[in-house]
Amino acid sequence: MTGVVKVTNNAFGTLASSISSSATTIALDSGQGARFPTLSSPDYFYGTLIDTANNLEIVKVTARSTDSLTVTRAQDNTSARAFSTGDRFELRPTAKLFEDIQTNARDLNGQELILDADGDTSITADTDDQIDIKIAGSDKITLTATGITINTASAGIPAINLNHSNANADNFTIQSGIPGVANSGFSIVDADASANRLVIDSSGNIGVAMTPDTAVKLSVSGSIGPTNGSAASPTYTFYGDPDTGIYRSAANTIGFATNGAAVGSIDSNGNLAIKKDNTAVDTRIHIDNTPDDKWLTLEQAGRKHALGTYFSSGSTLSRLDFFLSNGNTNGGNNVKMKLFSSGNLELPDGNLKLGASGAIEFGHSVTSASGASAASTQLDHYEEGTWTPTWSGLSSASYLTQFGKYTRIGNRVFGVGRVTSNSHSGSGNQVQVNGFPYATANNTVAFHHFNFGHTQGFSYTGFPYAYVVSNATYAQFQVNNNGSLTSLVYPSSTTIDVIFAFMYEAA
Repeated sequence: MTGVVKVTNNAFGTLASSISSSATTIALDSGQGARFPTLSSPDYFYGTLIDTANNLEIVKVTARSTDSLTVTRAQDNTSARAFSTGDRFELRPTAKLFEDIQTNARDLNGQELILDADGDTSITADTDDQIDIKIAGSDKITLTATGITINTASAGIPAINLNHSNANADNFTIQSGIPGVANSGFSIVDADASANRLVIDSSGNIGVAMTPDTAVKLSVSGSIGPTNGSAASPTYTFYGDPDTGIYRSAANTIGFATNGAAVGSIDSNGNLAIKKDNTAVDTRIHIDNTPDDKWLTLEQAGRKHALGTYFSSGSTLSRLDFFLSNGNTNGGNNVKMKLFSSGNLELPDGNLKLGASGAIEFGHSVTSASGASAASTQLDHYEEGTWTPTWSGLSSASYLTQFGKYTRIGNRVFGVGRVTSNSHSGSGNQVQVNGFPYATANNTVAFHHFNFGHTQGFSYTGFPYAYVVSNATYAQFQVNNNGSLTSLVYPSSTTIDVIFAFMYEAA
């Protein structure tokens, strides 16, 4: 800041001692300094030195301590020179004085511009790159390079009031905060009705003519009347995807678009149309409200594919049909699946695919004489797959072959396997093959069959025998020597190879 130029009336004095042309301190005779302005940095005043020959030099006085003046020499187009004791020093009107007064009038240089009688309404620029407007003793508006800040008393809400003095009193307020809601955000309020017109809360939720519903980003009190839009430019779109959304495709019809093209519509009759290509919306899904039959229909180019109810007579429900048709009629000989009111399912042709807990029930009669029951007419499992056989009971094994395949029908598991290893540790332990695809049922010894196709590397007398252990996934090997059963044990580390087939009851 450059400071304010100061003046007093008729200030004069004489030098108490001589000064050179380079001196920056002037001493006045005792008591004369009080005639000149009192200075506070960065304020100043101009003084004129005059010798006995009327030679002049104007200096800028930047500080005064009693009778001692601190000066800047050679001001206002004058030259520095030496002056003697007793030469005059005066505060005279100078060109530079008036220039600085004019400049100070245009540039406050951080000073406060008082605007009212009691001095509490003003404009200041005492902070660099900032203007403050003070009303009633406190800053209300602050202007900086980054924007405008409106402040208010602690009990109020910072606001901009736009008032119109017409007959309609078209007034409203833009304010920080929602009336009655703490830390709430931003609102535009009808000043006369005190009603919210537009509200944005602190979470970014927007309310039009209402306080925002925090569960959604946009909530509106009243109807929304957007333009119709088009497939290329839908009325309602998504961020980053302006050609995908909803629009009004025709009277009483809502259209849907993706990638700028029509993909479907819903009309006033509840028909849902789905686009099949880029030229027409001609594939329909609808439910016909006919007196008897109700159909969910897929219709295309005069062909119907439907799922619906079929009534044999009157209002008696007969079955639920799924049909394919090359014509415009439902049912007929093109029914592909029938679900009867009795619960039976019929497939005129094609395969039946069931879920994990499903079963196929065969419709033959069962008798107690045969020991059968209703459950025995159901096929609840069929599966084909592979499994990986391993030696069990060994510390380690190096495998050359691990092959297994199986088929499960109901609770019966049929399979083959081969396991070969060229080294192992744990000789003398009973031979076991592990990894069967399903755990066995309890007491499965009575319901299994195990055949060896090949054995190599084992030492035994008789023939090998094996059984699938109950409630387990492995089989134990034994040797039958004329009716005497002994465990088949692992030999010392060598190549051992077994090929076998089996059948057992799954748990």
